[in-house]
Amino acid sequence: MEEGQEIITLVDENGEKFEFLVLDYFKVEELDYAVLLPLSGEMSSSHEEDNGEFPTEVELEESEDEAVIFRIIKGENDETVLHVIEDEEEWENVAEIAYERLMEREDED
Repeated sequence: MEEGQEIITLVDENGEKFEFLVLDYFKVEELDYAVLLPLSGEMSSSHEEDNGEFPTEVELEESEDEAVIFRIIKGENDETVLHVIEDEEEWENVAEIAYERLMEREDED
């Protein structure tokens, strides 16, 4: 793992913990998003079968890795809360932007 990479732990509604590598943060139309790569646990939900626990996986070309995208919202007491993207149009827009940003970053490396 590269030095300086950010790893976060998310806890689902059942108290199960999942570790993620943060791939990117970005803003679209005044909303903040995070692209995360699962490091542990099972991430099996898909956008068509969204069960409300985690967002759609974004398959990265030339890789077996799958990233997930969350909307970042400031909660009570200024805490950061990650939300599933439920709106189809918002999801498609954000997923396209995230994919382009990740591919640009990969080309730079």
